[in-house]
Amino acid sequence: MIRTAPLTLTCIALLSYGPGLLAQSEVSPSTGDEQAVVVPAIPDDARLILDRSIEAMGGAEAMASFQSSRSTCHLELGELKTTLVMLTGKPNLFLTRHEIEGLGVMEMGFDGTQGWRKDPPDGTLTKIDKEEAIDFAERLDLQAMVRHPERTYSEISVLPQETFERIPCSILSMKNEDRSAKAYFDQETGLLKAIELVDPKARASNRRVVIAEWSDPDKMMPLRWVRAFRVEQPRETLMVTYDYMTFDDVPESTFIAPAELQEDRRDADG
Repeated sequence: MIRTAPLTLTCIALLSYGPGLLAQSEVSPSTGDEQAVVVPAIPDDARLILDRSIEAMGGAEAMASFQSSRSTCHLELGELKTTLVMLTGKPNLFLTRHEIEGLGVMEMGFDGTQGWRKDPPDGTLTKIDKEEAIDFAERLDLQAMVRHPERTYSEISVLPQETFERIPCSILSMKNEDRSAKAYFDQETGLLKAIELVDPKARASNRRVVIAEWSDPDKMMPLRWVRAFRVEQPRETLMVTYDYMTFDDVPESTFIAPAELQEDRRDADG
């Protein structure tokens, strides 16, 4: 149980948004080769809503220009608590450290070629393949979901305006063959307020990702980011609270794989 407990809480976070959170990755997880970004055909009225959201976060140029990010957040589900430090580097480098109360630290990373995981309490090292590593990072990065909520869906349309928690919102319907969602954008600020996931079989909402607080607009460096998420699920609510998020301050050397894996790689190549 010691080694699986950290993964259990992590999976709660991963499942909260659903499969393929960041299908917009410009690098193939299985090969690392560059590939075309799959962007849905978006009607002009829907594009206006999305463009306004991007502008409210800092603009398309700032969003495209940063090369790395650093953040620390706290996840809480009932009595289960963990702190997650996440470092990312484009196109697909990452390093995460989970501090689990009473258990220790779990580390997971990817250096562009090799993925790995270190489990508490003794730091046991396990290789993970490239696809699994990138999939983990993409699913966990809620901040990236906020920047482009539409990119995992093939059909986008505008729905009549609604209120969400008393806030007038513009609404986008987002659909795939196997799932659908509604995205709520604050009409006053243009910022994303919530994403409501709909179970296609039950035809009803089964979870919501609610943005409880955005970062200070006077301190954009270079983007606004979400300070607090509330992930509402049928029988429980996951709280995700960020201490900070910074950009372009993570050197590439941060993502070097553990020495044991580098030795294994040299042996395999030699």
